[in-house]
Amino acid sequence: APAAAFCGAPYPRWTYFADWDETLARVSVPGIAAAAEPGVYVRCLGDKKEERKAKANPLLIIPGGPGLPHDYLETLEGVAGAGAPRRVIDFDPLLTGKSAEYMRMVAASNAKKGREMASEADFGDAQRQFLREAAGQAAQARAAGSAFLQKENRGLHVLGHGAFGAAAGLRLLGESLSTAGSSMRVVSLTLASPLARSGPKFNDGVPVADASVNYACVDASVASAAGGLAASSDSEGRRELLSSLGALEAQRDVVRASGVPVYVTLTGAELKADAGAADDLAGRLEACFGRVEAKRYQNNDELVHLARRDDYVEGLVAFLDDADGYVPPQWQREAADEACLAEDA
Repeated sequence: APAAAFCGAPYPRWTYFADWDETLARVSVPGIAAAAEPGVYVRCLGDKKEERKAKANPLLIIPGGPGLPHDYLETLEGVAGAGAPRRVIDFDPLLTGKSAEYMRMVAASNAKKGREMASEADFGDAQRQFLREAAGQAAQARAAGSAFLQKENRGLHVLGHGAFGAAAGLRLLGESLSTAGSSMRVVSLTLASPLARSGPKFNDGVPVADASVNYACVDASVASAAGGLAASSDSEGRRELLSSLGALEAQRDVVRASGVPVYVTLTGAELKADAGAADDLAGRLEACFGRVEAKRYQNNDELVHLARRDDYVEGLVAFLDDADGYVPPQWQREAADEACLAEDA
């Protein structure tokens, strides 16, 4: 079952007034006819008009897994309620979450009308392998971002969570830099817990006894992934991550000239598991991009965005605002301070 909004946490005040929309974005999958292309469920939260006034760019969130739906990252929608007025775009990868639900509904409806539409049965080993690679995840992310940026001359901030989400984010950036006339202009990249554990093991070791953190959304996301792209390994995720980074390193001059800033968040769990890998990744990112900001949450696991929700969103918003050149007006800074005091109380 889908997780409660904001991972079971109370709705922040701003959510009651937030604009939102949802749609299905068609995705090309190898081996599936164009006429039967499946749709990825995409959700967009935030005010487009206010975003334009602020000259800000929306944030696209790519979940990890592979194949985890967006539920466990929903608290990051707090970005839409802080800093610049900025839309947040989430999506559920194919075969998971609402994408799976809508696939069943649409396929059943079209079958009655005699129309062709892909169903889960059409996803054999080759199609599932495509979805568990950075190329497949990036293709879905591209479709999700384009769904709400059609005919808009906007850039896009990209956040990828876990090794698979980070790999897809890196690949999406590479495509935007190397494809002439690309409609997907990536203006910043956030790699959130890029060395996190993958697949079903993602929920292992989470301190569920910590009453201050609600992990229900994580359980729901992992359960959904088990129905679609369950089996994976940490080495598989790491391989996709380093492969995507290697492709960017091959065009380092282009990457550096783009000036795209990178924000990396690492946790104590990742550092404890492989501090050498964390240092190596940081060094390679610095050499490739030049402009890299890193934040380490030493006392947290890969789900730090839940355990330290407000602090995590605050750091992310500061990075995005800086990338957009946005300076919050005085009233907005005061409102944010009051909201923090109210939550602390």
